[in-house]
Amino acid sequence: MKAADVPIVRTRTFGTIARRQEFQDATLIDLRYQPDSALPLHAHAIPLFLLTLAGTFEETVTRRVRTCRAPQLIYRPAGEPHSQRFGRIGATCLAIELPGDRLSEIECAFDGLPTLAAMRMYDEFQCPTAETPLIVEETVATLTAGSHRRVVREEHSPRWLQRVVDMIESRLSTDVRLRDLAVEANRHPVHVSRCFRRRYGCDVGEFVRRRRVHEACRRIRDTRDSLSAIAVSTGFSDQSHMGRAFRDVMGRSPGAYRQPAPAPRRLTSGSTSRSR
Repeated sequence: MKAADVPIVRTRTFGTIARRQEFQDATLIDLRYQPDSALPLHAHAIPLFLLTLAGTFEETVTRRVRTCRAPQLIYRPAGEPHSQRFGRIGATCLAIELPGDRLSEIECAFDGLPTLAAMRMYDEFQCPTAETPLIVEETVATLTAGSHRRVVREEHSPRWLQRVVDMIESRLSTDVRLRDLAVEANRHPVHVSRCFRRRYGCDVGEFVRRRRVHEACRRIRDTRDSLSAIAVSTGFSDQSHMGRAFRDVMGRSPGAYRQPAPAPRRLTSGSTSRSR
């Protein structure tokens, strides 16, 4: 199929929309894809970031196949032809549609701090407050800033480092030790630590702490479990430990996240204000 023949669609054409909201700097769309489904070759009319939050899928871009898994953030320029095939559990993704083509790389993937920033934006998007538009603005600025971009090439991302991340993801509810990660990678612990920081922009401990907070956000949204039970199930020593980490990452307590304060009511066309 020639590039000119590739169907141009918008993000919301495919997948089931669980939530969608327009902000000044981006449109956020919570998308769900069915297990074992496939999308034919297509392209999007606008540029976007795509954050995989659950599940996996294979994506073919210009005859190159890449596997997208949680948590992973990729950038897709407008007009880039691609097709997708989803795994046995489908996928949950956050599409971050941008108002203009802010980046120029054809194939771009982001890891570490940019991905964690996008995950925080997703959690804010799910339980918004009056500060959510500001957080979206700041996150988009971070993702589109040239100093934060990381173009992934296979030779710069050894496979053993991906195994380290996979092991961390599988052990969020239990103890994570550098020596265990080093055994998995068959590398010295110091080498693992240095490579991890260079590749992901933060040390292993910070990555684990933030991932646990975002997993706690998901549990708070999706279950009625007590905060103490969620703390233990997400790898924190107790509720106080989770609370401190939660405030550092999300800027509010777990209790406030479970029952967010309502955003200020917008004035309607018939409303008036005498303040000056």
